[in-house]
Amino acid sequence: MDINSERPSIFIYTSGNYDTNVLKEITYGIEEESLFSLTAHQPTGTAQELSSKAASDSRLQVGIGIDESNISLHYRRMEKPLFFTSYSADNRKIGANGARLVKGVPLSL
Repeated sequence: MDINSERPSIFIYTSGNYDTNVLKEITYGIEEESLFSLTAHQPTGTAQELSSKAASDSRLQVGIGIDESNISLHYRRMEKPLFFTSYSADNRKIGANGARLVKGVPLSL
């Protein structure tokens, strides 16, 4: 993937047998905040590893990782993930908070 040719997007990296409904909810949250996302499946990795790599690869410096049971939201300038949680009813909020981080507006808790 040539990240320089893509429009600025929050990268979402997935691995394993993740729940596709979780991915949909996260992307809806990003779209509701008027930003774009780009999803790529990785052969291996935990949610935390995936989100760190996604944040490093994204020009927006925000990445989300999804594995079999967890979600991680990472900002490139931080050493640890901003959010790390198991699948929940608030999956959409994870995506929205990633977009809010990019926009520089308060996060929704």
